[in-house]
Amino acid sequence: MCANYRPASREALSALPLPPPDFGYGEAYPGSVVPVVTNFAPRQWVPAIFGLVPAWAHDLKIIRSTYNARSETLGEKPSFRHAWQRGQLCIIPAEVQCSQLNAPL
Repeated sequence: MCANYRPASREALSALPLPPPDFGYGEAYPGSVVPVVTNFAPRQWVPAIFGLVPAWAHDLKIIRSTYNARSETLGEKPSFRHAWQRGQLCIIPAEVQCSQLNAPL
C-alpha cells in the first residue's frame, strides 16, 4: 500500500448527508489529520490521524509502522488487536486519480 493518499475534496464530501468538516486537511501521509466518519460518531466528520496510535505507544513515531494492516492478522497484532476487539471502525473517503484506474494489478 502507498504511504499517502488524497482525501476526498470538500466538494465531494458535500454530496454526502453530513455537514462539511470544520477542520482543514490536505494530502494525507502517516501523521496527517484526515476526515473520517466513525461508528461512534456516525453523523459527523471526525479529525483523525492517518496511522493508528495504540494506547501503549510512547510517542507518535509508531505511526510510521501502523498505517497499514493485514486482514489475516489484524486481531492478533498488538498494535491493532484492542481497537479491532472494541469494533473501532471508520470510513475514510479518498479520491482516485485517473492514472490509478488504468494501472495493472
